[in-house]
Amino acid sequence: MDAKLQSIASLQNDSEKVVRYTELLREISIDASDEKSLVEQFVAHLLSVPSLQVSKQVFQHFSSSLESSMCKLDDSYKFTLFVKFAKYLLEQSSSSSTVVSHGEIDESSVANSEMYLNRAKFLLSKCKDEESMRDFKLCDAIISDLKGRFVEAGLGYLALKDFRNAAICATLSKDSYQKTRLIAKLLAPPSVAAVMKAKGEEDTTMATDDGNNDEEGLLNILKSIQLGRIVDADAIKSKLTKPHHLNAFVAVNLEHNLLCVSKLYKSITLVELSNILKVNEREAERKGIEMISQGKFKGVFDQEVGLLEFLKNEEEEEVHALRTLTDKIAQVCDLITKSKSKDGVRA
Repeated sequence: MDAKLQSIASLQNDSEKVVRYTELLREISIDASDEKSLVEQFVAHLLSVPSLQVSKQVFQHFSSSLESSMCKLDDSYKFTLFVKFAKYLLEQSSSSSTVVSHGEIDESSVANSEMYLNRAKFLLSKCKDEESMRDFKLCDAIISDLKGRFVEAGLGYLALKDFRNAAICATLSKDSYQKTRLIAKLLAPPSVAAVMKAKGEEDTTMATDDGNNDEEGLLNILKSIQLGRIVDADAIKSKLTKPHHLNAFVAVNLEHNLLCVSKLYKSITLVELSNILKVNEREAERKGIEMISQGKFKGVFDQEVGLLEFLKNEEEEEVHALRTLTDKIAQVCDLITKSKSKDGVRA
């Protein structure tokens, strides 16, 4: 087997490699337990193949064989193989030249990884291996993270005691009950910072950690979010190194701070607002108009003087009551006018 694998690996043409690997896979047949060692050897070799495109295509043939009614391998081992495929593709997506040079996610690898993880989910109850289960949960959290499902990812990281990534995802997630719940869990005693600094704490962050362990700073940011305080954009930005985190941060932090401003101020100039939000005046005005139209707060822009006036609920009620009273006065005046007109005609 080893000689055949090395022979295929030495080929120069990727398309020919895929054909030969697929032919060899059929020879293995994966139809009995005594073939398991050959499958393991094949998988170990495949995970070391430098060409990601070759691996992706062979994975597809492999997964079809695993799901065939002819495959006699036990479901627990199938689960492990699907998780290995998913993990490999995620690792490749984070280390590919595309990500390094352009700061973009290899969406194709992430999509393929999610596909294999979804196949593994159907066999979740059959898993007997703790390491495979942990890899499954980690892959699930990372995929949610990469696809912008930050609350879901944060809860996944938290379950794995990857507190730093859980805190980052909580910071980047949009306001919701789940976000509030996630932040509350992260801030609940004993504090995450204390747990992380405790002697002998196991490092479970694996490849998702970028090496910055400033958990205390992240916790302070979470406390500010929880208490509805304005968060310094640079305080968050300095802790984010992953491109998709940086992209998500801009919109989320801008919205959070604008909501905080709407609660703290009755009115504010665009100049002051842009200084607080750390964006230019045009962007501050654009975001303000967008959030007003979405009903996230109530306010009016006076573009002539560059002023944003926030309307509180009480003020709205007063304005509504005044308008109602004005309408009723107008109706009474109209009735009086009509009554006088009728009396004049009769006279």
